[in-house]
Amino acid sequence: ELIKNNKVTISKEALVEKNNDNDNLKNINEILEQNDLKIISYAPTKIILNTNFSKDSFIVLSEINYPGWTVEVDGRKNTIYPSNIIGKGVFVAPGNHRIIFKYQPKYYFTGIIISIIGVLAFLVYWFFASKKIIYSSKE
Repeated sequence: ELIKNNKVTISKEALVEKNNDNDNLKNINEILEQNDLKIISYAPTKIILNTNFSKDSFIVLSEINYPGWTVEVDGRKNTIYPSNIIGKGVFVAPGNHRIIFKYQPKYYFTGIIISIIGVLAFLVYWFFASKKIIYSSKE
């Protein structure tokens, strides 16, 4: 509604989804300087940022906020706020900070373990099946 009526400029403002968990959202009404934020590393599953803001700030990434994304600010877990309809954002206090967004989906590691067990089961079966063929051909 706000975007349709041109009341929000997505490039300069953030729309943050409101729910019961974030009733105490801060209202930051300021455009931040780009040179206060540096992208250190940008990979599909890990984004590392350095910031040096002089005031409370809110950073928005245009990455889709899939379940499984986590954020740490200076090594401490922080809250990701759904922002700008599909993105994700995080509040940052003034000063120098290292922000790390990581994508660790819940079932990814479960899938890897199941795959490894399946490959090992196949190898064990193949090993014993090949031994049985060798023994039956000797008789």
